[in-house]
Amino acid sequence: MIELADIATLAFIASGVTYQGVKYWRSDKRVKLKRERPVSLILRETEISKSYTHATVVVFDRRGCLVRKFPEKEIIRKKKYCKLPCSSAEGWMNFCVLFTSCTLSLSGIHCREDIDRQFAGIPDLLIAETGLQEISHGASFELTLISGHETATDEPEATPTALSMLLPPELTTDAMAKELTIDLQHCSEEWSTDSVHYNEGEPDNWLAMRREGEKLVLQLRTNFCAHEREATAELHTDDRTYLLRIKQQVMGIHPTLTVSRRLYVSTGKKNEVVPLT
Repeated sequence: MIELADIATLAFIASGVTYQGVKYWRSDKRVKLKRERPVSLILRETEISKSYTHATVVVFDRRGCLVRKFPEKEIIRKKKYCKLPCSSAEGWMNFCVLFTSCTLSLSGIHCREDIDRQFAGIPDLLIAETGLQEISHGASFELTLISGHETATDEPEATPTALSMLLPPELTTDAMAKELTIDLQHCSEEWSTDSVHYNEGEPDNWLAMRREGEKLVLQLRTNFCAHEREATAELHTDDRTYLLRIKQQVMGIHPTLTVSRRLYVSTGKKNEVVPLT
């Protein structure tokens, strides 16, 4: 006949075995954290104008449920594409990018359908997404524009124009030193700068002219003379010479200002108020 002490011993052994079994079973079912992976989102063959200053990235899982939000991402603009760097946990994800000229409130976004419902009335919104992509390591994914399609080919190309149509006949400016730039990007002729001709008796160094790419840059010094001065810039094409006249006005004269007959003596203190008549 089994004694009470034997029963207690068997119960203790059975409870110990059960505890160890549950412990090891739970260790096998332990949740492993997903690693964060760098992701680059690339939009090609589409020109995002500089008026779109904000880019919001919203990440959804394969069920369309919200995983993560990036309210403000930097838009890296290249010549033929733009890129947005971000990150995501491993798994199957869909990246949705919203390009706007203003900030967006994402408080009501819980699934993919919320974006179409909440932002449908914004006129300058561009929406691009990648579709479901498997994230197992760092990668780059192509974005497809699905709303507000604006491609670079939609804009008409500028018509080449003769130099005579792009050059103004005369430039008049004030007496202050400055740089004036004339854009000749769409000129249909090969052109070059030559010399600057000054009127007799005037200093011959107050105007400098140079070419920077497809732009003509005029650099003027301050006019301290008591009269208006004038110069002529000379430009050449293969078969013609063009003259651009530049006038620089004198310093401002104010004939309505007069001197008071009353004399005020100031103590020299800072911010002292001196009455005028």
